[in-house]
Amino acid sequence: MFGAICAGRLVQTNLQQISENQFLFVLENAESINHIVVFVLPTSPFPNGFGAKVYFQWPDKPFQYLGYLTNEKPSAIFRLKNTVQQFTQGAGPVSGITASLGISVEPLESIAQEAMASSSSTALAKPAAPPSSIAERILKNLYNFLASFAVSNLPPYATGLGDLRPNDTYVPLRVFQDWHAKFLSKLTNNPNFLNEDQA
Repeated sequence: MFGAICAGRLVQTNLQQISENQFLFVLENAESINHIVVFVLPTSPFPNGFGAKVYFQWPDKPFQYLGYLTNEKPSAIFRLKNTVQQFTQGAGPVSGITASLGISVEPLESIAQEAMASSSSTALAKPAAPPSSIAERILKNLYNFLASFAVSNLPPYATGLGDLRPNDTYVPLRVFQDWHAKFLSKLTNNPNFLNEDQA
């Protein structure tokens, strides 16, 4: 029903069914995992009204909520680097740690509640950036995107259009529209992506 890929490794095939609605992947050498992809197999969609919560667990630690899967969002990439650093901090060099990836199939209402609670706790854990800082990050993201599509040579038909000057640099309007669509998509998938860009 599920598949998982740790970045740089083969697809995990060791899925264990723990109960009627709970599944587990054993992750060998988990200290070297930075990202993991979890997905629903195309032959096994969720029943209507259901999805899955995804959790990660270090040995002798509680499960940590990573995110969710649904038929509308059948795959997700989770970053584990921070949780690896937290687990290994102060422990010196570690190797050969076996961790677990838990998947729990549950009603969509329960999944939505967990996602909202997780999003709220993440927001509380990080001090909110001042509005001016957020605006600067958005503008920096926009400038970097637009600059890569800037053109210096106007087409011949544009030379008679108002204040346009042949030696100026221009960006087609469609490029701004593309940035806007991509920006909204990133924001929907990861509300903290601007903060990660600053890390």
